[in-house]
Amino acid sequence: MVVVLVSPVRIWEVKNKAGLTAEDLTTEKRIKEDLQSLKKEEVRVEDEITRWNDKLIRNATDWKKNGKVLLALDGGGIKSLVIAQILLCLEYEMGVDLVTRLDWIAGTSSGGIAALMLGDGKPLKEARRFFLDYRFRVFCGNKVKVPKHSSRGLDEAAKVLFGDRYMGALPKNGPRVIVTVADTRRTPANLVLLRSFAPKIPDRLREHFDYLDPDKILMWKAARCTCAAPFYFDSYNGLSDGGLVANNPTQALMADFLRTTRLEKEYSSSSEREMYPSMACVISVGTGSGPAESTDGIDVNFNAISNKKNPLQIARGFMNVVNSAKNMFQILCTSSSGQPVRYSREWCHSLDVPFFRLSPQLQKDVQLDNTNLGTLIEMLWETEAARITKNVFFAVSDFFLEIEPAVTPKIAG
Repeated sequence: MVVVLVSPVRIWEVKNKAGLTAEDLTTEKRIKEDLQSLKKEEVRVEDEITRWNDKLIRNATDWKKNGKVLLALDGGGIKSLVIAQILLCLEYEMGVDLVTRLDWIAGTSSGGIAALMLGDGKPLKEARRFFLDYRFRVFCGNKVKVPKHSSRGLDEAAKVLFGDRYMGALPKNGPRVIVTVADTRRTPANLVLLRSFAPKIPDRLREHFDYLDPDKILMWKAARCTCAAPFYFDSYNGLSDGGLVANNPTQALMADFLRTTRLEKEYSSSSEREMYPSMACVISVGTGSGPAESTDGIDVNFNAISNKKNPLQIARGFMNVVNSAKNMFQILCTSSSGQPVRYSREWCHSLDVPFFRLSPQLQKDVQLDNTNLGTLIEMLWETEAARITKNVFFAVSDFFLEIEPAVTPKIAG
């Protein structure tokens, strides 16, 4: 199973000198079943959604010079390993660096870290390795009950990853990067977008539309803020996990793209306006969905404490309040599928833009701070298996190969 972390799934198809594959050689029933599951083709349901998306893909012929590819990465804590695995699968199918086909990337929480790493030109394997190697340092526990983990480990990991560099230092010829953050110093919480770019518009408009100066935003602080999930970590100066407002950042990304390009077109020269960009496609990558599970609800009832006189009952009532609050935060910070995906898809289709959603169905739910290696390897295995059985993976890779590179590939040496 560990091989899935370092090699493409097709390694299982390699034959030895006798012409036998791993499936032929294994005597373990469970291993044989796992290998056979990789060969199964999913019967694709041709509903209205897939038919319309396929039609848009076939008709996408006018955007090659100025069409932009938008990539949105969900939040999910340690489950961002799934994001790294999915993107590695796409890169493998394409045979070229994925970042050369991307123009705009937005990420929330650990998806924000992945977005920063992609924008910084770091290999996807390095992103996957980071989430594995630093899991104990980030999810390090705490001496007190709340927050669940000390923020010290998260701070250290972000500083090791990005140093003292600013978001404005990300490669100018690379994709534009956006990290979502929730400003919880006001009610309701306000979505703040930390960008690697400043649009070419007058300063007064930048201030009016909250375009912060990327040369004043430290990358490690952007990573720290977007990962500050309530209950799990302290906020950073009142800035918390972007998942409180947009755990699936697709709609925020699309809105920012449309507004920014509109403003830049309005204040550009007449010759530049002819190259006014449009959306080539939108890709939304999730961290996997586990089976629905029941909870004890989200009602925070302090009467359960005030009406009790026995210390044990008071303690039990307090824990019920804490658990209810935790359930509420988890719902807020993990709402990525369902309605956000449907709204994004309909918005894209109304603009005649292909929309792809990549997020595997997992056999069991994985907590945001799960550090068990066996559980994480199983999660990666299920993601790799989904790559083989989901036609959408191949549809995206084929679509990407028709796109002219957005970034000039780096020449080694």
